[in-house]
Amino acid sequence: MRASFENSFYDDIEKAKYTPLLPKIKELIQLVRGDPFQTPPPYEKLVGRENTYSRRINRQHRLVYKVYPHGVAFLRCWGHYK
Repeated sequence: MRASFENSFYDDIEKAKYTPLLPKIKELIQLVRGDPFQTPPPYEKLVGRENTYSRRINRQHRLVYKVYPHGVAFLRCWGHYK
């Protein structure tokens, strides 16, 4: 599936670059690119945001992405639903 990355995602990756979370983020990106609705791990639909979902990286951080007919856009990967 085609993927795009928002500028905010690139900013978040810079924060995560030297943490132990980077491999988990990369793993989730590959999983979502293959099938955005595959479980496990579970995903959550974000309320009030059309076609936008999140997956848990750890207790504090979430991978947030939006699904389009032609692909997926990664929005955030640091923080909790900013």
